[in-house]
Amino acid sequence: QQAVADAARRAAVGDTSVAVAVRGPHDALGQATESLRTTLAALVDEVRTLAAAGAEGRLAVRGDASRFDGAFAEVVRGINTAFDAALAPGRATSAVLTRVAARDLSVRIEQPFAGDHAATQEALHAALDALGAALAEVHAASAQVAAASGEIAD
Repeated sequence: QQAVADAARRAAVGDTSVAVAVRGPHDALGQATESLRTTLAALVDEVRTLAAAGAEGRLAVRGDASRFDGAFAEVVRGINTAFDAALAPGRATSAVLTRVAARDLSVRIEQPFAGDHAATQEALHAALDALGAALAEVHAASAQVAAASGEIAD
């Protein structure tokens, strides 16, 4: 019992390195504690994998919630949902900038975003509006110069 209690205390503070020695097929407490320890270790490993993928720019990597049950699966699904929500505005912005690079200044992000993402969306739209206005002014000025040089040449 002391070994099970020690393993539970260690797992409670994040140390999943100590396996619980199950004393036999009827040691329900030992089996349950060891199962909890291995599940926590797997969950930590899953989060480490996601963190490493994010740091390496592999942003399509998602956690495998099917490896877990109950609340543990909810944690992985929640992380995946948070990643999707955090990455969607960047993907939308990238798509807009790709079209801007092809000289389409009329493009906008159609999907409304919330919070900090909305501020970035508004800033992008304002920058595109300002760039469009500046180019219109350059076009008008060049037309005036062309007209004036035509009058001088006559």
